Amino acid sequence: MTIQEITNILLHKKQIVLQGAPGTGKTYIAKDVSEFLITGTTSKNKKEQAQVLKDSAQYKLVQFHPSYTYEDFVRGVVVDTESGTPNYKTINKPLGEFANKALRNWEDSKKKVEVLSNKQVYEDALASFKDYIAECLTKEGKVSIPNTTFFIIAVEETSFRYHSEKRPKLITNLFFSDMIKVAVNFKYVNRSSDIENFGLDMKGKYSYYYHLHKKFSEYISENNINVEQSKPKVEVKKYVLVIDEINRANLPAVLGELIYALEYRGESVSSMYSVEGDSSLILPPNLYVIGTMNTADRSVGEIDYAIRRRFSFINMLPENLAIVGFDKDLFESVSKLFISNYEEYKNDQTVLLIRSEYLSEEFRPEDVWLGHSYFIMQSTEGNNNMNIRLNYEIKPILKEYLKDGILKISAEKIINALGE
Repeated sequence: MTIQEITNILLHKKQIVLQGAPGTGKTYIAKDVSEFLITGTTSKNKKEQAQVLKDSAQYKLVQFHPSYTYEDFVRGVVVDTESGTPNYKTINKPLGEFANKALRNWEDSKKKVEVLSNKQVYEDALASFKDYIAECLTKEGKVSIPNTTFFIIAVEETSFRYHSEKRPKLITNLFFSDMIKVAVNFKYVNRSSDIENFGLDMKGKYSYYYHLHKKFSEYISENNINVEQSKPKVEVKKYVLVIDEINRANLPAVLGELIYALEYRGESVSSMYSVEGDSSLILPPNLYVIGTMNTADRSVGEIDYAIRRRFSFINMLPENLAIVGFDKDLFESVSKLFISNYEEYKNDQTVLLIRSEYLSEEFRPEDVWLGHSYFIMQSTEGNNNMNIRLNYEIKPILKEYLKDGILKISAEKIINALGE
């Protein structure tokens, strides 16, 4: 199956799983599809591709394992001890953070240019303002909020932390997301109570947001930041999340309410955790998920029907590669341990695979047939590494197959004779 064909399935379904035996190039293809979806091209040089994906804000890769949880993947509670006392707060984890990034792009692409421009300029200015406050804190230890008895004492990931010297035990936050809402709508403010109409996450702190905005406005004015400048309309982008070894975690527990959100894109679901006072989570239509699954791994459970229905599963089969350094003879010898109609398959990859006499009746050939990447005998430095591949990669996994009953004992003699 070509990269374009896999991409077409992904664009239609939104989430796919590339499944196959070890060495069939599942993660390799997942990266190719990711790059193609994001940039429209696929790099032949995989070092260049790795750098492209690393530098892209539209790509993220996570790897599941048996102890992976919802709190590792979606949202969870962390402890901040910077102030000297434990401060528990909920933050977005890889999926929550990445989905929000995609959602912002999706929502911005739907906005009118003038509204979007104003918000983006304020966001850029706030990023600079946060650095300014951080510098002031380094020099002075606190920053006053004008016309109040409160002081900013820390710049956190999502907010300014502040307190009053008269009430030192009262420490709370002013969220950056709320500051943007105030800034964008401040032309409608005649008094601090008007801010209540802007849908802030932090309720009841309107006078503090009012006076903090005054300080923010002074900073904008002093630095000659033009908040009326226009920016081009935002184009919707594609965001790709690759989940390597997706079946190694307990998927229903890890995904939680997102099992629903995977199918109903753009709809809000309620998380068990709230971030900045908001428990809603949305998987936008421009977020795509590619999972990889090792079908030979019997140590993990099956994916249940509810989750399976939400993904398209694409079989990744071994291929006889026409590239320099690929050992076709060795690949053919090993392949015949799994299928009896190798010669037919070599000419037509769509034929039904026929189990060989060496393969246990409990297993399908496509689930365990050793993949082509094991037979590329030339390293990236150009050195032939056949002995290393054969004796430390191919034979060991085939002997594990014997031990696990995947291959019958009649295959042992053939395995031992490989390479002779």
